[in-house]
Amino acid sequence: ANDGLSSECISCYRDVARAREEDIETLLTADLQQCAIDDDRLFAFLVPYVFQKLDVEAGASPSVFNVVCSHIDAKQIMQLIGEIVRENVTLFRKDSFAQIVAASLDWPTTAQWAFWHLVHAEGIPGEWLIQLLPKLKSSEHAEAAANVLLMLKRAGKGSRSDRDPNMNMLRALFSRAPSADDTFTVDCIKILIEDPSTCKRVSDNVGNLLKKQMAAGDLHMGGSSKGSSKKSPQKLSMEQVLAHLEHFTQLCLMKEKKIAEQIFSNATVLEAFAEAEK
Repeated sequence: ANDGLSSECISCYRDVARAREEDIETLLTADLQQCAIDDDRLFAFLVPYVFQKLDVEAGASPSVFNVVCSHIDAKQIMQLIGEIVRENVTLFRKDSFAQIVAASLDWPTTAQWAFWHLVHAEGIPGEWLIQLLPKLKSSEHAEAAANVLLMLKRAGKGSRSDRDPNMNMLRALFSRAPSADDTFTVDCIKILIEDPSTCKRVSDNVGNLLKKQMAAGDLHMGGSSKGSSKKSPQKLSMEQVLAHLEHFTQLCLMKEKKIAEQIFSNATVLEAFAEAEK
């Protein structure tokens, strides 16, 4: 009976949105905003309800997440995490997650703090963020950058499928502009190789990436590959990857665990370096 009543309420809400010629996202954002101001207890009740009953609209809406994360308090976060743990609600969708994270970069720190608690609660994999990694500037987006590192650290303690970094992730990390003041790419690579079971795969992928760049002629930053037009997007260059690797050697070699050295003793990487010297 409750489910029937709930479905009827949602249907009525959709009718109201149509009558006002507003989309659900706009109406939902305004209503949650007002509810958070007028009645925080009702707000706490409605948040999981909204993501249960309007999951498509709410889960893809940066503005809804902004309102939720701007007004939710620590107790409400704990309650919402409990709903996530008990599999009563799912907040995020793979197809819209990167868009929501991109929008969150401009939120106040407290709202981002709440947002990333919810991200970690759902155990979102780092692969969902691949398209955003090249655009992430750790000096400007410190909250997001720090939490991506935590995502990767957490994944390293999970199942092998969770922690295996693929070539797309490495490309995204190396596509970030090299900078002596930005250690984000270095830190990510260091996390990815900390587990012995993934260190060889990461190293192999680095070596294979260098080989592919040499074969394609993608050698210098700002350059273009053979046969590409000026209108083509700038490709990841060998020079750019090597710049990140040089930064990596400066910061990570000669440490107690001797993990970083394994990349440069990897057979595929050594083969790539040998080819580059020819």
